[in-house]
This record gives sequence, structure tokens and C-alpha cells, in this order.
Amino acid sequence: MVELSCFVACAFGKEDVDKIYEKAIAPVLIEIGMHAYRVDLIEHNDDIDDKIVELIKICDVCIADLTYARPSVYFEAGYFKGLNKPVVFTVRKDHFKPKENDVHGIQRIHFDLQMKNIIGWSSDEHIKTFTTQLKSRLRLVTDPIIKHRIKTEQEEESAKKFSAMPQRERLVFLFDAIRKRMNRDQWKTVDYDTNSYIHPANYKSFYKDNKITCVFITSSATKDFLKFINYRFIIRQHTPKIKTFHQCHVLIVSLRRIPKSRIEDRYPEIGLLDEHTNTYNGLKDNDIKGYYHFISDIHSLPAFERSLDCVIKKIINL
Repeated sequence: MVELSCFVACAFGKEDVDKIYEKAIAPVLIEIGMHAYRVDLIEHNDDIDDKIVELIKICDVCIADLTYARPSVYFEAGYFKGLNKPVVFTVRKDHFKPKENDVHGIQRIHFDLQMKNIIGWSSDEHIKTFTTQLKSRLRLVTDPIIKHRIKTEQEEESAKKFSAMPQRERLVFLFDAIRKRMNRDQWKTVDYDTNSYIHPANYKSFYKDNKITCVFITSSATKDFLKFINYRFIIRQHTPKIKTFHQCHVLIVSLRRIPKSRIEDRYPEIGLLDEHTNTYNGLKDNDIKGYYHFISDIHSLPAFERSLDCVIKKIINL
């Protein structure tokens, strides 16, 4: 079960705010399984500003009650938003409209937050609607957090299992993922001339839409490994079997990281297209374009599958 925490920012020493916290906010947080942090209710021996910053950094969500327009509440809510964390705003309902005798503006919502979807409350005697809305809003903002946390934990577990596999088994896993991905997109396995250039045991080829994708998988793409990998050689090797294709894509997959300098030294004629996906563009060769794609530094199967999906989409769109 994913446990989340909520930082509650509100005015201190106000009876109505304390009661709405005790009768509505705190029970809702308990019901949905969130741990509540309200700095004036926590025993600590720190500078209060330091403690507030510490709590903001560790909490997942903030409930900011704007009643009495405390500057500290606005600051804490802004700090939370600056960390790209969700803030749920609440306020006593009479703060939605300004009052003539409120010369200091402490009983209204500041203009810069008036367009927010703020949940209003009237008193601790009428909390049913407020608690229902607060519960619904908190579930809305925490659902993506919980899903992301679960996904992260699953990937961490997957990475542990992947790293514990023998190296040969990891390479088999990677190729199986590639084969499934290519089959899903209806790429066909390619036969090619087995007597020249590159031995067939070194790579597998797939064909679709006048494009050939050749996959090389290794534990480490060393200089010696890359020495014989050249899309011009691959084109010549496939030409006797396939007469018409317009693009040749070379996908090199390495468990260990491939330094960019090694790629540039080995393929000086190509230019970097997209560093995020390690995609390099080759030159025209008899009206056939050659492209190199690299996936390296692989620590888990889900992360590899995301990189692979990105590369395959790029191949399709080129």
C-alpha cells in the first residue's frame, strides 16, 4: 500500500479553523490513509521556518486553508506549487466576497487565487458537503501520485531482477522484447546473403514499408564490436534478397553505456539527430538512406522497452 502525507497550512489560534481541521480535515485524511502534518501540532526543537520547509519537501500534497488570509499560508502554498506538487485550497465561505469594513483584506481571498477551484466551508456544524468535496478532490490529486509511486516501485523491483540475471539471459530478454515489438507492428523477418560482410549470427533483420531494421545486441559496444557494423555493408548484404528498399536502420543495443565520442569516432560522417533517443543519421548511398540508433546503459526491461518504443516510432516516421 502506498502511503502519502499531507501538509496542512492554515491560520493558527483561530477557533473556527481549529474546529474545521479537527472535525473535517483530519478525519478525511485519516479515512483516505494520508498522514497529516500541521506544524503547530508537531513536537519539534527546530526553527519553525526550517521545520516548515522540511515538511513541505517531504509531503506529497498540501491543503491550504486561506481563511484569515495569513501570508504564511500563501507562502507555503506557493512553495508547494514551486515544487510541482498539488495544492488543495479551502476557505471559510464568507471569504469569497470582499467586505466593506475589511480594510486590511484579511477576510477575503487574494485576487491572484480567486480563479482557483476553492472548496468552501461554513462552520464545523455543517461539514458533510465540505468533507465530501475535500475527499473527492484529494483522491483526484493523489491518484496520479499513487500510480507513479507504484510504477516506480515496480521498476525498481524489475531493475533488481534484471541486474541479478546472468548477462547472457539479459541479452536474450532484450532481443525477445525487440522481436515482440517488431511483430506487434507487423515487421517481417528478413533473409539475407550469408556469405559476405557480416555473419548472420551477429544480427537479426526486419523488413516493413521499404525499410530494413538490423538489430545488434551486445553486453558492450566496444570499438572492435562496432568495427564491422556499417549500414553500407548491410545494404549490400541484403540487396540480393530484397531488390527494393529505401532506408536501412541499424539498431545497436548495449547493456553498458556507449560513449558519444566512440560513436563519433566510428561514424564521423553522421550527425546527431536526437540525443534523447541516441539517433544518428547516415548519408545517402545509391538513394538509400542509412540511420544508426543506439540504446545503451540498460538497467531494467521496462526502461528499455520505453527507449525501444521511442526508437521504433522514429524509424516509422523517418
